[in-house]
Amino acid sequence: MLLACCVRDVGQPPAALAIVEQSPQAMEQQAAPVPSDAASHDPRELLEAAQEKYADQVQAYQCTFWRQERIAGRLTKQQKIEVLFQESPRTVLMRWVRNIGRVKRALYSPGKNINQDGEECVLVEPSGAFARLCFSKVPIPIHGRRARAGSRFPIDAFGFGATLERIQRVNAMAAQRGELTLRYAGVGRVDGRPTHIIERTLPETGRKGPYPDARTIVQLDQEWLVPVSVESYADPQGQTLLGSYLTTNIKFHRKIDDELLRF
Repeated sequence: MLLACCVRDVGQPPAALAIVEQSPQAMEQQAAPVPSDAASHDPRELLEAAQEKYADQVQAYQCTFWRQERIAGRLTKQQKIEVLFQESPRTVLMRWVRNIGRVKRALYSPGKNINQDGEECVLVEPSGAFARLCFSKVPIPIHGRRARAGSRFPIDAFGFGATLERIQRVNAMAAQRGELTLRYAGVGRVDGRPTHIIERTLPETGRKGPYPDARTIVQLDQEWLVPVSVESYADPQGQTLLGSYLTTNIKFHRKIDDELLRF
């Protein structure tokens, strides 16, 4: 559970885009003094500023994405995924590096792959050698059963901008109901860079309730204001992890070469 005054550090990650067998160190929690200017950090203003800065300044980036989720009641192993992301035209290319499941690569761009039922699809490359011999590219509906079995969120919800939008959408709904607790929880460090920590607590409504989690801990990079770490828990006490999403080795670009955004 996050302490009221804390520093959270994920340690030093591996070099950018290197294929290695180690993951970042687990987040540590230590008691620490509240920074002297903590009172000046309004979490609502920080999140609003983050959205504005992202919209104004971010066009494309590459990163290493570390994901661990609870799916169908079971916590998966932490996956390491190399990502190329572009806002316009919106494109996501993922390549699994560690704890590869059934998919080795995934490519998504809105409107590019629509199946005969009119469903928007992500193109995936199966991970098995035999499967790749038979099907090098397989269209999977992004909101279909197979996609839901692999992740808590569809691929069109990936990215810093989409994450901030999802956080703010839930915040607005909870605030309207008088159920939002949002606070600035101190400073942290991700990938060697200082962060602002924002903690959100909501009623525990379960999977069928209006909220995706009861406790969320977000770390915003202090300079870039992008959400480099998001932890979601099923309970307000932070005992049952639903998802851990960590982004390291971030490099921003004006545009990514089209040749790189394809299988």
